[in-house]
Amino acid sequence: MKRIVVLLAFALAMALSVGAFAEGFDLSSMTNEELLALMGSIMDEIQTRTGDTSANDRIGRGSYVVGTDIKAGTYDFICLESDMYNYEGGGAMNQILVIDMETDDEISRENDVQIGAHAIVSLSEGQVLEIRECSGILTPSAPSWAP
Repeated sequence: MKRIVVLLAFALAMALSVGAFAEGFDLSSMTNEELLALMGSIMDEIQTRTGDTSANDRIGRGSYVVGTDIKAGTYDFICLESDMYNYEGGGAMNQILVIDMETDDEISRENDVQIGAHAIVSLSEGQVLEIRECSGILTPSAPSWAP
C-alpha cells in the first residue's frame, strides 16, 4: 500500500513538473548578465541554423578603421561584456570613441556604457572606431521613420 501511495505521489510530482517546464523560462528571475548570455547563445544558434552572419554581429575591444575594417554608417552598439567593474549607479569606464585619423581629434565619445546599454555611433571614411574595456553587438541603425 505504501508503495502505491509513493508511486502515485511520484507520478503526480512528475506530471506537475513537466507542465511547469512546458510553459517556458521564467525570464524575470534572471539577471541582466544571464539574459545577455542567453541572447548570445540564441543568436549563435540562429547563425548556425541559417548561416546568416548578420544575426551575430559581435565586435570586440580594439580599433577599427572605417572603410577598411568596418563600413561607414550609423550603428547601434549593445554592450554585452566588460573588463571593468559595473555597479549600480555607474563606475564602469567602458568607452566607445570615434576619432579622426588625420587630425587625431575625438569626434564623439560614449562613456560609462553599461552592460545591456545601447550607444549610437556614426562612422565616416577617415575615422577610427575605438571600443575600450567592453565588447558587444554592432548592428546598422535604421530609424523607423526613415523612408
